[in-house]
Amino acid sequence: MYSCLVPIPNYDNPSWYVSSIIGVDYPPQNVTHFNCISIGFANLTCTWQEPHNNVHTRYFLHDLVNENPLFRRKCPNFRPGFCEFRLDTKPPYIQNQKYLSFMLEGTNSLGTSQQYFRLKHDEIIKPDIPKFVRFSDVRETSVVINISVPKGMEYKEFNGDLEYIVNFYPASFPWKKKVVSVRTKSSENAIAKVVDLIPNTTYRFEVTCRVITESGKNSIRSEAKNETETTKTDVPYFAPVTERSSFSSKSIAGNRSITLYWKPVSFEFENGKDFGYLIEYHDHFVPTRYTRQAFKKLNRPIAVNNVTSYTIEHMDSGTATIFTIVFCECERCIIQSNSCDGC
Repeated sequence: MYSCLVPIPNYDNPSWYVSSIIGVDYPPQNVTHFNCISIGFANLTCTWQEPHNNVHTRYFLHDLVNENPLFRRKCPNFRPGFCEFRLDTKPPYIQNQKYLSFMLEGTNSLGTSQQYFRLKHDEIIKPDIPKFVRFSDVRETSVVINISVPKGMEYKEFNGDLEYIVNFYPASFPWKKKVVSVRTKSSENAIAKVVDLIPNTTYRFEVTCRVITESGKNSIRSEAKNETETTKTDVPYFAPVTERSSFSSKSIAGNRSITLYWKPVSFEFENGKDFGYLIEYHDHFVPTRYTRQAFKKLNRPIAVNNVTSYTIEHMDSGTATIFTIVFCECERCIIQSNSCDGC
């Protein structure tokens, strides 16, 4: 067993130590990764990473009001690597400062250190979620979105401007995302109009906001306020896609059955509920080889479901027929249609 004479700081004379652990390292070193964020413009939280030191070291954060080193306030809620100022703490979070200045003081038995940090206040603000998102003037292809000011900014606590970002997409097709944005004064509600929507479609709207910084840098977005809205129904926009050969015919004992085929409209463009097709047909009379003259009997409409083919039976095998296929929903039909002539 050995003993040694160790000079210990803050002691007048060196002391003998036997079978003891003596920490040997450095005076307080600078911390790294110092960051702050203002959550909801009501909670200022700062974090940092403290270096390893075998000598017990403590760090204390002070904020310098209006960057004045003579007016410093010790962090009220503190633990290693963390500090929090809130509106209800003593001392409280001061909101009306363009810059935030801090001094981080480290101390151990070997000495002290001081680090200073200066942050642009508007660049670290993460606004609260918008209090509400409501819809008005809902139409077939457009909707107006009314967005409230986030909590903590409705009474001009923040003097700058806000940007509201609206991400929207059909609920059934989340990859078809689009974006609109609108800027307002921080204490004013926002109104955004979204156009070029698909009728009879439920859309999901994700609304966030952020501070417009003086430097032009992107600031921190709020969490999203999510809402859904369904556009009004409308007649389909597209005529059925057919070709002259898109039918088949069978004749048995003087009677003929004809099966018509067409391409379906895409689900997202059905534009309404109870979507289906209407088949209209009439005889086509040709008296001579050189003179064509249409002789129309009354149209015979047949309503069919949302299918892509239909068979009509008991037809005269010696008569030419013109078929018209129409897209319909809720008894409203599209004007444009495609015909199968001379079946």
